[in-house]
Amino acid sequence: MSLLIDLLQKIKKGRASREVPPLLERVYRRSPRRRWAYLIVVIASALSVVAGFMVVGLIKEKRIVYPRKAVLVAKKSKPKKQMSEVKAKSEKAPPISFRAKDKETKKAIKLKKTTKAQRVASSTALKNPVNTAKKTERKKQLVLKEKKPSKQKRRPINYSTPVDYYLYQAIKAEREGHLYDAVSLYKKALGHRKEKARLLNKLSYLYIRLKSPQEAISFAKKALRLQPGYVDATVNLSVALMMSGRLDEAIETLNSEFKKNPEDRRILYNLALLYEKEGDLERARDFYNRLYLLNDLRGLLGLARVQERKGNAKRAIQYYREALQMKDLTSEQREKIRGRLSLLSQAAD
Repeated sequence: MSLLIDLLQKIKKGRASREVPPLLERVYRRSPRRRWAYLIVVIASALSVVAGFMVVGLIKEKRIVYPRKAVLVAKKSKPKKQMSEVKAKSEKAPPISFRAKDKETKKAIKLKKTTKAQRVASSTALKNPVNTAKKTERKKQLVLKEKKPSKQKRRPINYSTPVDYYLYQAIKAEREGHLYDAVSLYKKALGHRKEKARLLNKLSYLYIRLKSPQEAISFAKKALRLQPGYVDATVNLSVALMMSGRLDEAIETLNSEFKKNPEDRRILYNLALLYEKEGDLERARDFYNRLYLLNDLRGLLGLARVQERKGNAKRAIQYYREALQMKDLTSEQREKIRGRLSLLSQAAD
């Protein structure tokens, strides 16, 4: 702009020099209106060129920021109580996690993206469904083999008294077959227990299993002293007496208890066994018959054995067949009865 003003001043003074362009000189010497119009056009063009260069420079430097229309939204002023509640909620609320959504989207993307190998496998599965089914079964078997059963943590048992501890350990030892340990633990429990009759009877039973009848007899008698008429103790006493060879005393103890409890199955069964062992088959048959009338399987099997010993095979077969029709039979009992039937049928033929 300063350069243009200098040139115009030179033209006013009337200096004709090579510095002033002829076009400017012609414009200046025309009528004043035209002169000013041309001057404005020239100045505007010059300014537009300069502005263009400046815009290009700014674009290159990446300094242009296009302004956006600002949208003003009037905010409602909340009361102080509401503001305090909102702040408390924002402080208490846990940070929002977008993991679940991200996982779901990832799964969806994985399902969409299928490899060439998967496409080939799916096509082969459609062609040969039998082979693919076999492969999947093998994979399942392998997975089942690899998986190990999870070890469940046992909760610690709280023992209220030392007797509970000794009894628990004694029962555990008895189940595992450590009978001597069970005997020692039951004896320790005896010192802390008021009701000693059951423990004494348990010790007599364990000594019968250990084949030591003298100790079994002593503990059974102690139990009967504390609790007279204790049926389990009388049965264990009779069994221990029989093991020691005192069969008559065993029968007498059970007969005395039979008078008090004539329908007790334990006494009936043990009396029948003792008479069968003694060889008195008629009395044994009477007691087995009493059990049979009470719908006891042991009575039927005892009657069949008595008939076998008497030599009456047909009658024994009838009893065994009747026993097979009973519902409460185990698989072992069925096998034994069928074995006896096959032997008796072969002997009869």
